[in-house]
Amino acid sequence: MYFTVAVTVERYIVVCWPLYAKCWCTNRRARFYTGIVFLFSILITFPKWFEIQATQHNLYKKNLTSVKTICYNIEFTPLRDNLIYKYYYVNWTYFIFMYAIPFIVLVTLNGSIYKRVSK
Repeated sequence: MYFTVAVTVERYIVVCWPLYAKCWCTNRRARFYTGIVFLFSILITFPKWFEIQATQHNLYKKNLTSVKTICYNIEFTPLRDNLIYKYYYVNWTYFIFMYAIPFIVLVTLNGSIYKRVSK
């Protein structure tokens, strides 16, 4: 999502500020901003890795020959069951950083691009 926002920012600069585009839209800056978006994405989703766990269960089938089968279940950890975590991280942090901010930035910048191109 934030890579889409980054591309929109770059298009906004090129269309609305063409004189500054050559110094602001360089390969070096693009790599830098790509790194920032990547790190931000890792940081914002880091707690998700601790929400679930795989548990192993051994099952024995009683036939003519006893066969051991290993099954894995995906279960929530205590972190995911924490009400404060659910309220603040799952609901509000995700809403603000994954929906509200990108939507507002995309609508604003694309509206500005549209106005500029219409002129």
